[in-house]
Amino acid sequence: MSGSIIQFSQAVGASISAIVINQFGMPMIIFISMITSLLCVIFCLLQTIQKQAAIITSENI
Repeated sequence: MSGSIIQFSQAVGASISAIVINQFGMPMIIFISMITSLLCVIFCLLQTIQKQAAIITSENI
């Protein structure tokens, strides 16, 4: 699962970077990398929270 998230993040980052480079130039690549990395971290945290909630729910049943 972790490998899939990394591949997905790389694909999204590459696509967004191509669009941004055409519109704003090369210096914006750093910001795009930071933004996509942040989105990946948020996505991973949300999955972890969801798994923990499912464990807590199943223990209370």
